[in-house]
Amino acid sequence: MAGRRMIAKDKINTDDFMDMPMAARLLYYDLNMRADDDGFLGNAKAIARMIGANSDDLKVLADKNFIISFDDHGLNSGVVVISHWKQHNYIKKDRYNPTIHQNEKKLLHEIEGCYYLKHGTGMEPEWGQDGTGMEPEWNQHGTGMGAPGLGLGLGLGLDIKDKPLGGGRENKPKNFPKKDKEKTADIRNNYVFSDSLGDAVDNFLQYKTEKNLAYKPTGLKSLLNKIQKNAADFGENAVIDAINNCMSNNWQGIVWDQIKTKGGKVYEFGGSNSGRNANNEPDEYACITSTKI
Repeated sequence: MAGRRMIAKDKINTDDFMDMPMAARLLYYDLNMRADDDGFLGNAKAIARMIGANSDDLKVLADKNFIISFDDHGLNSGVVVISHWKQHNYIKKDRYNPTIHQNEKKLLHEIEGCYYLKHGTGMEPEWGQDGTGMEPEWNQHGTGMGAPGLGLGLGLGLDIKDKPLGGGRENKPKNFPKKDKEKTADIRNNYVFSDSLGDAVDNFLQYKTEKNLAYKPTGLKSLLNKIQKNAADFGENAVIDAINNCMSNNWQGIVWDQIKTKGGKVYEFGGSNSGRNANNEPDEYACITSTKI
């Protein structure tokens, strides 16, 4: 396991974090320092007791969407995960050790470096008309999701006075415009796939994000509708192969006419030059304009 941990400054510099009691803020730092390489901990309550915090401070962090507590959703495993772990830490593959909490990890998907409960697990929160739940609301400042502030004092000239929790709203990821009220995480949660296909979809969305080509709401709906239709028409394995082939070749989009048919059934996985540019890469919009098979 990697021996160093980082905390992104833009996640610890907002009023949402500063409004929490100091014990909850200190607990958040300690949880980040002690989490495994995927951001999971199985002893959060023991850590809280060790630093003089308690279960109420864990609940504050969960309510403010800084952690996901699986106990709060009926699993009763004692496991928590740091919601913004991948925004805090990037761990090289040669130092990375996967979490031992694989059952809990299977219940999550990752979007924009944040963990969310998968739709259809029976663990996701109910959604109000304002779209709130485990996914925080977006405010008008666009400074990041649930971004905290230091508030430690300790001779640094910082205010250590605890503020009331109040009804502060969580923040919006920087790369989403303020007018996009329908969030990509909400849209993704509305599409239920099998575990294997869902993992392929989530990997592809992360792949696009890493290429700085993250989907906007309209494009994401088109992509997910196309995936859903092709999975029904040609089978999930063919769709998963098409997605994985796209990523392994470093293409910008998915070329659906890679899926070959014979006798009306999916027969083989191949490719053609249809929908590609001069560099033999798929057109940026090939995922929604591919040749009908």
